[in-house]
Amino acid sequence: MPGWCVGRGPLAAAVDALNGQFIDLPGYGETPLVEDFDAAVDAIAARLEPGTALAGWSLGAQLALAIAARHPAKVGKLLLVAGTTSFIQRDGWPFAMPPANLVEFTTAVAADIEAMLPRFVGGFNRGDAQAKAITLELLKLADPRPAGEVLLTGLRWLAEVDLRPDAPKVPAQHC
Repeated sequence: MPGWCVGRGPLAAAVDALNGQFIDLPGYGETPLVEDFDAAVDAIAARLEPGTALAGWSLGAQLALAIAARHPAKVGKLLLVAGTTSFIQRDGWPFAMPPANLVEFTTAVAADIEAMLPRFVGGFNRGDAQAKAITLELLKLADPRPAGEVLLTGLRWLAEVDLRPDAPKVPAQHC
């Protein structure tokens, strides 16, 4: 499952190499928007075969984690890339973005997503000597942006969802 905004494009080579399939986020591609996070988790889980190997990036990782915790028979293997149990800082969770930063970003996205997208994608590469070139390449690979309502729904999920109680429910094998 891809992350917020950029869609399948940046992940296509990895998915192809693994002989995988995409599961679009709600509102992306042909998938209808589901505004409630919990309902989206249930809707995606309903489409999975038992024991599915499920991978997610960023917001897709949050959905994948929630599916694994709430529908454990559906997930045989779980791969989370750039995922977190809570995107924003909360009591006892200082490891994330301050809520005010997400509010500021959401306001800027609502005003002009095209102006914010390079800043957002550039954040993936912060500190890399090739950051500008990588950002340009990722922007070229990005899918067409979904509707503003879809983007704002995803940002609302990032503000509201706290999966810290769910994470311990996911069985794990240590290698």
